[in-house]
Amino acid sequence: MRLTTGNSGISSLSWTKGFQVTCRCTALSKSKVFSCFFELLDAVKLFMEEKDKDYPELSDLEWIMDLAFSVDMLCHLDRLNLTLQGKLKMLPDLVQSVFAFVNKLKLFEAHIQKGDLTHFHTLLKASEQVTSAALKKKRDRYATLVANLHESFVTRFCDLQLKRPQITFLVDPFNAETDCLKAPLVTDEAAAELEMIDLCEEDQLKAVLREGTVEFWKTLLGRYNIGKVIGEGHYAVVKECVERATGKEYALKIIDKTKWRGIKRSLKNEVSVLRMVKHPNIIMLKEDFNLPTKLYLVMELVKGGDLYNTMTPAVKFTERDASGMVYNLARALNYLHRRSIVHRDVKPENLLVFEHPDGTKTLKLGDFGLAMVVKGPLYTVCGTPTYLAPEIIAKIGYGLKVDIWAAGVITYILLCGFPPFRSECHQQEDLFEQILKGQLEYPSPYWDPISHSIKELIVQMLQMNPEERFSAQEILSHPWIIDHRK
Repeated sequence: MRLTTGNSGISSLSWTKGFQVTCRCTALSKSKVFSCFFELLDAVKLFMEEKDKDYPELSDLEWIMDLAFSVDMLCHLDRLNLTLQGKLKMLPDLVQSVFAFVNKLKLFEAHIQKGDLTHFHTLLKASEQVTSAALKKKRDRYATLVANLHESFVTRFCDLQLKRPQITFLVDPFNAETDCLKAPLVTDEAAAELEMIDLCEEDQLKAVLREGTVEFWKTLLGRYNIGKVIGEGHYAVVKECVERATGKEYALKIIDKTKWRGIKRSLKNEVSVLRMVKHPNIIMLKEDFNLPTKLYLVMELVKGGDLYNTMTPAVKFTERDASGMVYNLARALNYLHRRSIVHRDVKPENLLVFEHPDGTKTLKLGDFGLAMVVKGPLYTVCGTPTYLAPEIIAKIGYGLKVDIWAAGVITYILLCGFPPFRSECHQQEDLFEQILKGQLEYPSPYWDPISHSIKELIVQMLQMNPEERFSAQEILSHPWIIDHRK
C-alpha cells in the first residue's frame, strides 16, 4: 500500500490491483464521496468472501482484525481529504463509526484471549440496526452491503451461543436532516474498557502503509484457504492451508518477528537456503511473505511426524527399512552437497516422515536454520551434541562432510537403538571425549544379526578424517543400499 501526495492536492491510495480510491480536495462532490465509500464496501465484502466460510476458530479473529484495520485506514485517508476541503461532515462521521468498530474488535480479541466471550456478539449488531428509513431513501446498496457483511460474520461464528449486549448502531446515514452517523454504543463496562485503548490514527496509517496489509491478505487469501492451527510455539503458529487452484495441502508457518530475538539469523538463513533448493527428500518452501512484523512461510505439509518419535531403545528397524531411510537421507545430502550447501543439524528430529497415498513413506530433511553455502573452512561450533563430527568439536575447520558423520550416527541408531558414541554419565564433556577418540564398536548381542555390509558402510561414514569419509554419492553407490533397493 502506498500513499502519494503532491502540490495538486491529489491524494491517492493504491489498495489492490484494479482498485483505487482517489479524492480531489478541490472538487469533491457528495456523490463522489458516496461512490468511493460504496466501492470500498464492495471491496471489503469481496475480501471477506475470499476467506473460507467454515470459520469456527476463535484464534482466527486476527483475520477479521486485519480486515477491519485496513478498512479503517482507507476511510481515514478519505477523511484527511475531506478535512482539507472542510465542507462535508457526513463521511467523517462514517469514519468515526469505523474507528469505533475497530476499537471494539480489539476489545473483543482481548476478551477472547481471557476466555470471556460475553461481548463478542456486539460486532454482529452492526447490520441489525440498519433502519428501514435508509432503505426508503433509495440507498439500499449500502444497507445490503452491511447486511452481507453481517451474514459473513454470522456464518463464521454461528456455533457460538453468546449473550448479546444491548447496543444501537446507525441511524439513516443518508438523511440530510441528521447529517451524521452515530457511532456504536456499547455497555458501560465495555465503553470503559474502550477508553483504555489508545489508537493513534496517524500511527495506524503509517503502520498500514508500511505493512502493505491489504495487498498481502488479498494475495494470500486469493491463493490459499487457511485452516486450523496444527502447531504452536513461542514465536510461531502453524496452520493448515489448501491451495485453491490445485486443492493441494500445505502448512502456513506464521512467525512473529517481535518475538524472534535470538533466532532471527537462523530463520532468515533457513528461508534463504530453502529458496535455493527443490528436491523430493527436502521439505519444500513454496513461497514466503516477509512483512515488517511477521514472516509467512507456505511450506510442504508433512503429517507423519519425525523420525525421532519412532526411534527408541525398544525399536530397531530391519535392514531393509533402515536402508530406505539412509537412501532418502543420502539423496537429500547429495543434492545439497553438490550445491556446496551444508546442513549442520542432521538428526532424527529434522527428518520428517512423509506418507504417500499408497501407504509408502519417505523421509524429508527439514529445519535449515544452520544450513549455509560453504565457501571455505567453517569454525562455528553448532549442531546437536550426539551428532557432532569430531572436526567441529576440535575446532580445526570443517565442511560438507559433517553431514555424513551425522548420517552415520543415525544409521547406527536405526539398527540397534542407541548411538555409537555416548556418555554413561550423560555429560557433554564426556560425550565429546568419546567422539574425539572415535572408537567405533558393534556390541553383542545388539549387532550379532546385522550384516557385515552395513557395518562396513557405517565405518566409512564415521571416518575420523573427513577427507577419508564417504561422500553422499558414495553412500548411494554402496552395495548395502543398492541391494536393498532391488
